[in-house]
Amino acid sequence: MQKLKLVAILASLGLMTACASQQDTTMANNITQLKGEWNITEVNNTKVDQLAEDVKPFIGFDVEQNRIYGKSTCNNIIGGYKYDETNATLSFTQVGTTMMMCPFMDQEQLMLKALNDVKSFDVQGDKAYLLDQNKQIIFKLIKK
Repeated sequence: MQKLKLVAILASLGLMTACASQQDTTMANNITQLKGEWNITEVNNTKVDQLAEDVKPFIGFDVEQNRIYGKSTCNNIIGGYKYDETNATLSFTQVGTTMMMCPFMDQEQLMLKALNDVKSFDVQGDKAYLLDQNKQIIFKLIKK
């Protein structure tokens, strides 16, 4: 009888550990869904093709280094991000750009300012959405 109790306890612990591991893996994989490069199609409900004719802005996520990179309407973007697995929050840190002047500087500033409002994300297949604190869409992205 003692052996049976011991086996039951060990089995329960193993099951709880497996469930906890599965939950951790799921949360950790969440940010990996953003890995790679994404074309920016909309910023604050404005289609990007209305922002600049010849430019295809994109954002890339290097999930191993917690870094972002990309191109706005004119300049290259670099920076970092923080992802809080517990609260599922995303924020960008130390974002910078190259310093070229171009005819789309106001749109570029709009795009860069919008990065500050991002608090979370949602990935659905080849589409991703960067969301504000109220879960409103700030950026619409399509996988490159």
